[in-house]
Formats: sequence, C-alpha cells, structure tokens
Amino acid sequence: MLSDTTNAYESLIWGNKKNSKFVTCSFRKRVIEIAKNLGLPQKNNKGANWLMAVMALETEGTFDYQTDNGIGYVGLVQFGEDAVKDIGTTQKSLLSMSRFEQLDYVEQWIGRKKDKINCLTDVYLSVLLPDKTGKGSDKDLVLWTSDREAYYNNPAFHKEKDEWKTLNHRGKFNKKGKKIYKRGYTENGTTYMWEVTQEIEQWYNEGTEKKNNCNDGSCTLSNQDNADLDIKAGIDWLETLSVTKSDLDSAPNNYKVSYAQESGSKANLRSELTEDALSKMDCSELVCRYLNKIGWSSDIKKYTTLDLKNLANKHPEWLERQDENYKPKTGDIFLWRTHKGHTGVIVDHNEATDSVTTIESISEKEYESRTFLGENSGHEGYDFKGVVKWKWNKRTGRHLTGHKSGDCRFYTPKVHYTKTDK
Repeated sequence: MLSDTTNAYESLIWGNKKNSKFVTCSFRKRVIEIAKNLGLPQKNNKGANWLMAVMALETEGTFDYQTDNGIGYVGLVQFGEDAVKDIGTTQKSLLSMSRFEQLDYVEQWIGRKKDKINCLTDVYLSVLLPDKTGKGSDKDLVLWTSDREAYYNNPAFHKEKDEWKTLNHRGKFNKKGKKIYKRGYTENGTTYMWEVTQEIEQWYNEGTEKKNNCNDGSCTLSNQDNADLDIKAGIDWLETLSVTKSDLDSAPNNYKVSYAQESGSKANLRSELTEDALSKMDCSELVCRYLNKIGWSSDIKKYTTLDLKNLANKHPEWLERQDENYKPKTGDIFLWRTHKGHTGVIVDHNEATDSVTTIESISEKEYESRTFLGENSGHEGYDFKGVVKWKWNKRTGRHLTGHKSGDCRFYTPKVHYTKTDK
C-alpha cells in the first residue's frame, strides 16, 4: 500500500534517481510508509533514511532488487535461505518480484525485530544478525571471530589496522586451480559492533549527498505525473454511457449500457468497439475502456479486478494504490478485490461533505433492512443493472473505503502509454 501524496516526494538519502534507476518517487513513498509501519522515527524521515542506508549497503548503492552476491544472499537486503523460509517465500520468488513487491518482504523481515530497534545500527542488525538487534550501542560486542567463515565473507567490517588489506587463503581454489584469497587476519580476527556501526554510518553519510530534490524536475513522478492523461475525455465518455438517479426515477430499467460479464467465447467483446460490445459491460471492462480513453493504455485491456490489483502491487508507478485516508481526485478509480471484486471511476469528491460521485457498471439490488456499520446500501429503492452515475454520501461508507472486504482503496492512473505502455 502506498501512502497519501502528502509525504510522497519528501527527500530521502540515496533518493536521487541519478544514483539509481530503481529509486523512484513510488519507491521512496513505500519506504516512508514502511518506516511508519515499523514505528521508526518519523521526524525528518529519520527512520526511512535508516532503511535507505541499509538497502544501499546491501546492494552497494545500486538498489538493484535482483542483486545476488554469489554466496547465497539476494535482493534489497540480501535475504539468505533461512530468512526467506521464515517469511514464507523463496529466493527464486524474490528475484522474480518487482522491487515494490520485494519491499513487502523487507518490511516483514525487519518487522520481526521492530520492538528492539533503537538506532541505525539496530535496523541493520535486524537484517544482518537479527538476534543481536537492540544491542547496536554495545560498541565492543564481538559479532564474529576468524574461526567463522562469516568473518571473511564480510570484509566491509574489517576496520582494524591492516585488517582489510590482509589477504588470507582459506584452502579454496577456483575452477582454474588458483587459490582464492579473502580479506582478514589469519589469526585472531574479530568483527566488533563498532565496525558494523562505522560501515552503516558511512553509507548513511554518503547518501546524504545523494538526496532527491523533487522541485528540480528530477522525479520520475510528481503530483502532476498523470497530467498527460486526458482525464476529461475519459469522464466525458463515461457520462455518455451512464444513467443518473433522475434517469432511473423516470425509467427504472432503461440503461444505456447494461451489466454483463463477458467470458469464454464472448471474452473478445471486452475490447471490441462494436455496438454489441458497447451495449453491455461489467465493472472492470468499463474501467479498462476508460483507461484506454484517457491514454493510459494504447489498447483496451481485458483486466479483471484481480488483474488491476496485482498490476498496482507490481507497478505502482503505473497505477498507484492510495491509503485509507486519501481524498480521491477526479479520474481516480476505486477498487476492492477478495474472492470477488468491484471497481469504478471517481467523477467528483466533495471535501465539505466527504461525498463521492462515481460512474461504474454495477449489478446490485438495494437493501434497506440490511446494514453495514450503521449504513444502508446507499441506493435504497434502486436496483442497479448497468452503468450508473451515483453520489455516495460518504467516502468512508460501505460502498467505498468502508466496504466490508476491508480492501477498498482509491487508485491513481499514471503515465501516458507513449511513455510506458502497459
């Protein structure tokens, strides 16, 4: 889930896209949200900057979520085999994910020790040596000695005199029979907490020189990142298909476009422009046609609500899921998906009353007697059987973010297809 745009484009260390193509505005937003979820310090995005420093160290500043160090660790925080088992995934799955999906597992992995995190070193320990989390201030604590391979596998922590310069043959050879040398003392090598702290602080400090400045035009996204989408054309088109409350008062069953789910041999109707295809649509078909009208996609997609939800999880730079406090804007869509799903387009949000007007294709009977959180259906006296334009009294009501699924959110379409086709 991505946070409201209020904090979307604040500066973070290592946030400059010139440093890494993977650190976009959406990426930073997600990091800010993770820091909040983990209870890390919020002032000046201190906790989010801690997370950025950790990922910078683990990926050597690239933020490449497909990083494989060659000795059994992968991803943004170098997940090992034991780690991925603990969080219910595999290294192969992690490497096939988008960076945004992988961030969910970063949150989950660090979150296991969140109650013990007191400083930057503790955040890093939650990744490096989880059992040591909370002891980051114990500078003389011994973490490894040279009788463990871990000592040699982490030369970045060799901060004592000549420790990093010393080359040690550990009895291993490459495929050509040549000796493999590793850095570190031959005897009595020790990694102390202060060495780990020095290394993570070095990456933090380096990152302060690489902050993003979203006011200089360097962002891949901005508050106007969908300005090249023709939202008005899309809404105008939807208006021609929809009926209003007054229309239903006059003719209850006279829909311009009726509700129908086209599948199987009729699935092609979801993207055709024939009279038959345009005379009936389900909710996701209407939204996909709308996305094509505004220039989000070059063709009409056949996405279901599940497809749209998955797309937003994988590519929030294309379709950005907002949090539950977000106030929708004209052109956004709402979407929920559990075992079933529903979606539609936001036409207007009245901030004074917090009411929301949508256009959606819906098949639902009214129900006055059945309530959810003290509210009725929102369309008492009207059975919906097609594309309607409807004013819902509350943004947080049962039809929108208060839906019983607990999963309904607003999403913002982003990026014209001429920049990135979907």
